[in-house]
Amino acid sequence: MSAFHLASNQNNDELSMVLLFARRAYNKMKNRILKIWSPRTPYSLDPLDYDALAHHIYFRSVYSSLVSDYRLGEINGVVASSWWSNPEKDSWYFQIRDNMFFSDGERIEAKDVALSLNRAAFLMKQGRSDSGLLENLKGIDELQAADQLASGIHYEKNIVTLEFKKPIPDILTKISFGLYGIVSSKNFDSKTGHWFNKKSIIGSGPYLVENWDDSEVKLRLRSDFPKNLLLTRPIAHAIYRHDAAAILKSDVVIDFDDSLAIDKSYAFWGPVKSAIRYIECEGWQKPDSICYGRCLIFS
Repeated sequence: MSAFHLASNQNNDELSMVLLFARRAYNKMKNRILKIWSPRTPYSLDPLDYDALAHHIYFRSVYSSLVSDYRLGEINGVVASSWWSNPEKDSWYFQIRDNMFFSDGERIEAKDVALSLNRAAFLMKQGRSDSGLLENLKGIDELQAADQLASGIHYEKNIVTLEFKKPIPDILTKISFGLYGIVSSKNFDSKTGHWFNKKSIIGSGPYLVENWDDSEVKLRLRSDFPKNLLLTRPIAHAIYRHDAAAILKSDVVIDFDDSLAIDKSYAFWGPVKSAIRYIECEGWQKPDSICYGRCLIFS
């Protein structure tokens, strides 16, 4: 055997060993728990309570919107695989993915999307809340119940259509907000839209709430969420805590302002365009931390 072949075999063996150790390290890391601390306390899994900053931090990954613009302002399909509009931009069409499921295993159908958005429109109308989107739906003024579809919301097969009283050219940015997260109609009363249990949800996002008590919220990555919509190396488990004693045991400290007096070297401007999230990677120098040797930027 030539010296070249010997060297090649040695290099291949070394590369194989490196890949083996890398694979073992990743397998060990992917099952680790990310411990997050925030001073804000959540109180509801209802998307209509999403305006509370605590729910931005804790629950954005529990429900999916039709599309997302949270990756550097790009529009990416989530529940919707594609979308288009008429030339006037007052009618929009969303094709629903055929491989999306709620956290209870039920497939997300066009009807589910229509009912979820209709419930939001109905309750926002009742509360006289204007978001620049659903109050412009056709038929919103005649809407009398959560399950009575406004004339501007209808579906056929796997297409959901939204029709407005005026052009909505920026609908994709607006509808990506967590307020319009798609949820199962099993979560709320079909007529009133009342959410049955604020600490429970049948969601559409990549994570589900595994446990929620007075001290912490545990999220777990769903095994049935489409892999092509996830990050390359998603974190399998996360624990959010808000009591003061837990801050020293956390990997990450996160908030939307600088009230924590975080060292500016740990302040990151995340990809969410509407806010700055200040993150302190407490565990980046701790070998037993999931953050060891790397920084995390949340979206």
